[in-house]
Amino acid sequence: MELITPNVLPDAKPDTTPTEMAVRLFERCLMALNRFLGAYIVATQDHAVRQVSPEALGQYVLVELRDADSGPLGFSGILTLPRATLPESFSKVGHDDMVVRLNVGMRHEGAAHPMDTVVLWQMRALHYSEITGDYEVALMSLNTSAEVLLDALWATHRVDEGRDSSLYDSRPQFTKTLSVVAKELGVPWTKDDPDSAWAVYFRDCYELRNDTAHEGRHVTSEQLDAAIAAYDGLRRAVEELTVATAESYPRTAILVHSHVGLQEAGALTGRVEQELKAIQEEQVVAFWLPHDLRVPD
Repeated sequence: MELITPNVLPDAKPDTTPTEMAVRLFERCLMALNRFLGAYIVATQDHAVRQVSPEALGQYVLVELRDADSGPLGFSGILTLPRATLPESFSKVGHDDMVVRLNVGMRHEGAAHPMDTVVLWQMRALHYSEITGDYEVALMSLNTSAEVLLDALWATHRVDEGRDSSLYDSRPQFTKTLSVVAKELGVPWTKDDPDSAWAVYFRDCYELRNDTAHEGRHVTSEQLDAAIAAYDGLRRAVEELTVATAESYPRTAILVHSHVGLQEAGALTGRVEQELKAIQEEQVVAFWLPHDLRVPD
């Protein structure tokens, strides 16, 4: 992979030093790389791939470019990344399908799609579980994925209700979020409910995470298996219930399933179809944001 550092910094000021400019240009390049890697991970579901952190990089060679009269032209750089082999998922995903998936992922440039973030943390959990055997970190990553999912459901429900960006000022704590989302999706949850997907997730995944984070308990392979099963049950419940409540929360259903998934489920009708047309007319990628953020005055 070849990365080209831009030699123009749009927001540079006359007093911006060459060193500061070089660092900021490099950071822009690294951000672009991680944006691509994020889209790639979601497209391939290859959890062995990780985004690049500055702390993990080797030496970075910075080159100042000058013209024939020694006038400054800007900066360029060479960043050498470790050689990688193609993951097994490449044999399962055709070239055309891969291009489509990457294009969709890269369109989320302005604001990360919440479901992309959900999948990224899920893939990270699987990496720590299956590759490194770090069960505690796997559990933390799994819960981060679930919390991002439930927070996105809560916020997009408010968007479906017509709320503006002030909704972010009233975002509840996690257990309250779980309770509200479960009720709005038609399957209320309480801590005394032993069998629902919400209750199993709370018991086998969330409370185990609390014990690990706050009491330093180690996680056994059996406990992690139960946590993964509880997380999978939560994801299945969300997928089923967002289809069932699509008429009440259409943008939420589109967020979770996309228009393709809703069409396959036979749910692309009524208000869902109306909202999808409105999204296409807005031509705004981040359709899950409140109206005053996605279509500013």
